[in-house]
Amino acid sequence: MAIANQMYSGKLRRHMVLELNASNDRGIDVIRNQIKEFASSVQLVRDRVKLIILDEADSMTRIAQFALRRIMEKFTRTTRFIIIANYINKIIPAIQSRCTTFRFSPLHGTEIVKYLQHIADSEHLPTESAALQATTQIASGDMRRCIHILQSCFAAYHSLTLKVCLHLTYTYTQTHTYTYLYHRMFTFVLVSHPLKLFKLVWIYS
Repeated sequence: MAIANQMYSGKLRRHMVLELNASNDRGIDVIRNQIKEFASSVQLVRDRVKLIILDEADSMTRIAQFALRRIMEKFTRTTRFIIIANYINKIIPAIQSRCTTFRFSPLHGTEIVKYLQHIADSEHLPTESAALQATTQIASGDMRRCIHILQSCFAAYHSLTLKVCLHLTYTYTQTHTYTYLYHRMFTFVLVSHPLKLFKLVWIYS
């Protein structure tokens, strides 16, 4: 969206940019009715290309992806496609081969905490630093998921505390409980029955 805002502004953007969340609009009808119609519409600015942004495109059905590939080929002179995906292996090779791939690594924890604190300060929302740190660990560098957790906490409890954060993200605490128990069991077996442990490692490694 930053690219689209840089290229087009005001009313022009509405006519030159189409944004869709493919997880909601994932079928063949969306390709035929919205994307094809937009790509084939008259260009208001002849020397500039139209943009079609598909977020979470890996949620699209294979039939829809093959239809999209044909549209990409047909309107390559007038339209550019920005395809955003969480799992690139779910995008068919025919589309991948027509795109330049940019891979983005997870954001650093300090960057996420800083941005979440900025949101909280702007909205005058009470937060705990420990809760912000926990949120970054739960989301594993996914900024969108962090913001979603932030919104959920404030919608339900009107604050972001560590207790609230862990309560709303039960899977995180559950995973850490399993990790803790596994570590304790492994340590116990290593100390009490080292030969048995090495035998198990030899058998199952």
